[in-house]
Order: sequence, then C-alpha cells, then structure tokens
Amino acid sequence: MGLAIAPSQVHGDGCFSTRCADPGELIAECPILILSPDEMEIVRRTSMKDYVFYLRDDEAGSQVPWCALAIGPISFINHDSDPTCDFALDEARGTIRLFARRPIRAREELTIDYGDYADEII
Repeated sequence: MGLAIAPSQVHGDGCFSTRCADPGELIAECPILILSPDEMEIVRRTSMKDYVFYLRDDEAGSQVPWCALAIGPISFINHDSDPTCDFALDEARGTIRLFARRPIRAREELTIDYGDYADEII
C-alpha cells in the first residue's frame, strides 16, 4: 500500500507516503464501510465524524448524507485546499482509491481537498 500514519504538522495524525509517486499514479486503495444516513447520524455524535468521506445524498431527502469510512490509513488524510492527492470512492466495489496529483516524495504527508465539507470537518 505504501502509506504510514504519523504525527502531522497540519493537524493531529496524518497519512504519509512511504514511497515516491508520479502524477496520476495510484498510491493506495482501501476498502470502505458505507454508512447510511441513520448510521451517520449516530457517527456524527462521536469522534469518528472526522474520518468519514461524503458518498452521496440520501434519496429519501434526509439532511444527513450517505458516507463512507476508509478501512486503512487513508482515513487519516488531512485537508489542504491545494492537495497532493485526489481520491475516488467506488460504492459498487466498496473501495476508495488515492491518486497522486503531483510528484510525491517518500515520507511526504498526503492531503486531499475536503471540498464542501471542509468547514464542517476542520
């Protein structure tokens, strides 16, 4: 996989690459645990809320979206508005994939853009 969790200068713990990667290269893939709006409502009351990824809105019109929790180091990736990586959630396969957005150095902290949820999560 090529990822490690370590103390971050960005926030708390972070996700770091253990090897170099070129732009567009797949850095890691992890399984995800999909959380329904009802489950996410419970998770929002815990510290786990800081580790979930938005998956999609609820078809039933709930204000709480479907979310996913990466089972692995990707859950520790911190936010940056100019991120080192992009990610892709694949609900059908039950995975999240992390891609280098630019050249990545070994031991560099990896970041993603939390998008519309940055203010809520940070």
